[in-house]
Amino acid sequence: MTRSAYDVKVQLSKLGQELELIHAKGAIDDIEQWIEVNSKVIGTTINFVQYGHCQIVIVQVLHPNHYHMVTAKHNLLQMYGRTEGYLIQVYHTY
Repeated sequence: MTRSAYDVKVQLSKLGQELELIHAKGAIDDIEQWIEVNSKVIGTTINFVQYGHCQIVIVQVLHPNHYHMVTAKHNLLQMYGRTEGYLIQVYHTY
């Protein structure tokens, strides 16, 4: 399946907007879920292509090094650093 540059731009824009909303909300569970979902499938669309007598499902995976994924993971790490219960415990040895 071929996609136009415009279609790719629109899909990436939607992903970016989702990520901004989740980051603004500041919920760790939401961003963890976004990372999990988008590690498997881009957005929520699954394309069906008719091929002869069969219908083929095309699922696209967001690469782990994609800039939206890296941004999401970076934001998650920052959230961990600011949230009680996720803070690194410092143990003093005397």
